[in-house]
Amino acid sequence: MARGGTGPAGGGQRSKTRQSGRIAPIYKRLPHGPHQLPPEEVARHQRARIHGAMIEAVARSGYQGTSVKQVIGLAGVSRRSFYEIFANRQDCFLATFDLLAGRELAALRGAYLEAHGGLEDRLQAVFAHCAQTISGERNAVSLVLLDIATAGPDGMVRFCRGAGECEQLLGACFELSSRSEALPAPILRGMVGGLHWSLAGLLARKQLPDEPTMTEQMLDWTLRFRTPPGSGISEELNRRLRDRARQIGARAIRGETAQPPAEDTRSRLLHSVLQLCGPRDAAELSAPLIAERAQVSLDDFFEMFPTAQDCLHAALEMADKRLLEVAKEAAAGQPDWATRTLQVTRAMLVHLAANPLHARTLVVDVNCCGGKPMQRHVQASAKLAGLLAEGAPQDGCALAADGVVGAFWHMVRCQVTSGRVALLSALTDQLCHLALAPYLGAEQAAEVVLAGSA
Repeated sequence: MARGGTGPAGGGQRSKTRQSGRIAPIYKRLPHGPHQLPPEEVARHQRARIHGAMIEAVARSGYQGTSVKQVIGLAGVSRRSFYEIFANRQDCFLATFDLLAGRELAALRGAYLEAHGGLEDRLQAVFAHCAQTISGERNAVSLVLLDIATAGPDGMVRFCRGAGECEQLLGACFELSSRSEALPAPILRGMVGGLHWSLAGLLARKQLPDEPTMTEQMLDWTLRFRTPPGSGISEELNRRLRDRARQIGARAIRGETAQPPAEDTRSRLLHSVLQLCGPRDAAELSAPLIAERAQVSLDDFFEMFPTAQDCLHAALEMADKRLLEVAKEAAAGQPDWATRTLQVTRAMLVHLAANPLHARTLVVDVNCCGGKPMQRHVQASAKLAGLLAEGAPQDGCALAADGVVGAFWHMVRCQVTSGRVALLSALTDQLCHLALAPYLGAEQAAEVVLAGSA
């Protein structure tokens, strides 16, 4: 399974203990001495050792704190050998992610194909293997679930691609089942996002349950979305998505989705730093650059912010606070849990669709900054989870609260990376269904969503 995107990046120092399992041997050193291996075999082992060293280095220092010097020192290769294989640190990191994610996805497909029985049996086999990997190879799993989010837009694209393959596997399980309809793509996407956010959070907090419990929790979350065959729920959700997407496209052509410009000096600075952060690394930001974009003087900038990084962190905090305010405003005066959940979910999607810079910064930029901005984002997400879960039925699954928030963030993440943020509000029925089904089951959730959006 590939929190990131917006995941809850762990940050800080991780354990220096090398993990056991099939990943660990790739950074063992080659035997010394002449003529022991042919050149192509030496190159293959060097690449494997570099991948293993990247896992080790990131486990110790995080992606942002990892250097090429640290990687080659752990791998026991020369700098020249490193650059003959990889263009730079990011290239090596992304290649390591691809190796780990690809290997695990192949193993999950194998577990699915080898399992006998129906939907539950196959899912049980897939999740049991997933739980075993998470428990046994934590450094490698942390890189895939947590650290990939800190590698900027390229890392986020890689993550979404890997998550998409998980969605296809999950979709195949339901499509071939005689006990369920095939599920719509956005529902599968949210299900995978919920699993990712929940497991990544447990991993970051070092609160992973034992393997059987982890397996059962993943299975319970997933089966809550099982839809009886012939119910027509999937078809109706897909139809509404198409209709809303057409309506949004028509409004965009008429220019009705344009955002009003920021007015006061502080707002212009915060808006400008978010504009600049998209095409640039956060470290490249400077006070003169931000001030020039905002059309304010440097003196005005420094009256408000000591550094460019302080301005960026304030913008990230503002985006989180504003989203939480939107959620609370939508929840006010709604005593019924299901109605409140519908209102909050829709309001947040509409807000982010209208504020694409906020959407991008909350699923990409905040992860790259790490530290306090990321901690605040995780805390804000926990408040959202609490707001959505308040008053919910008590028989919801164990992953429900975190899973719902994870589904939300992953949907936003995928729209951002595909350049379709404006279509977020077209996904309101799907997100509302994802928010209700873990507590009510798919049928009752669909009844509430479709009745509430008629």
